Amino acid sequence: MSIKQKLRMRWNTYRQVDYVNRICGNKKLTGYYEGEIIRNVHSIEKGLSLDKPRQFFGIPKIIEMLNLVAEYVGMGGYSTDVVNMALDAVDAYKEYHRDVLNNSKLRNIINKHDELREKYPKMPKAYAGTLKIERKEKQNQFDELSSLINERHSVRDFSKAPVPMELLRSACELALHAPSACNRQGTRIYILSEQKKDLLDEWLSGVGGFAEEVDKYIIITAKVSVYRFEEACQFQYVVSPAILAGYLSLSLQSLDIGACLIQRPLVRTGSWVNFSKKLGIADDEQIVLMIGVGMLKSEYNVPISNRLDYKTMVKEL
Repeated sequence: MSIKQKLRMRWNTYRQVDYVNRICGNKKLTGYYEGEIIRNVHSIEKGLSLDKPRQFFGIPKIIEMLNLVAEYVGMGGYSTDVVNMALDAVDAYKEYHRDVLNNSKLRNIINKHDELREKYPKMPKAYAGTLKIERKEKQNQFDELSSLINERHSVRDFSKAPVPMELLRSACELALHAPSACNRQGTRIYILSEQKKDLLDEWLSGVGGFAEEVDKYIIITAKVSVYRFEEACQFQYVVSPAILAGYLSLSLQSLDIGACLIQRPLVRTGSWVNFSKKLGIADDEQIVLMIGVGMLKSEYNVPISNRLDYKTMVKEL
């Protein structure tokens, strides 16, 4: 590696930390409130999911969350889903404490919650709380999943048929069930149509000469503002988008859509900033990867992509 390349890497790292410092904890961004509110919602849900939850657990977090909700709605441009998640989480908390609601420890929570409930009445759908799952006997599900995983390959040989948007919507909706850190869902997806592909020219270097075969590109970004500064400085915002990409690749395969995952820089290069402005991607988002997609042919070539064996990859400690 040349001295120039080393200096460039150091400069990009400095710029990334400076960017994280500007974005994370910025109360002018709705992402800050959404990340903190949902993180607290998930904390309440996890506590209520225990076999025997501790009485009056998490009161400071709940008060903090309700204060954040009040600030969040006051700034405008808020998501009612996020507000409903917070209020429903407290509803579930109150239900668990229904026999001791008159306890003074709960007075502050109840007052703040009821004040917000007047503006945002409870919806028929539950946005937060706990869900009772009955374990079912599973027959052949592992075999079906194994078949799907083994059939998925990195595809670069697509048919000429366009990928229907309704199929991509179905694949993305299913992939959005992927787990994320504290359920903050710090991921966004952009689907580039044929008309927008030209904007990617400078981003397609090194993809192996199959760019013209791709029908559409899917860009997966990290919503950096939903993470705390210490998390973002350690690039933890990369994890949830990467998990979602894995779910999405299998969802696409199940619909006979071929896909090739394309690595991109995980720092804010100048070309990414220019590109994101052209597409209207928010300043608090960072690209993590792209996926080139196309419909599968009846027969197509793929790399063997041999996997190292279990003994090499897995250590049983």
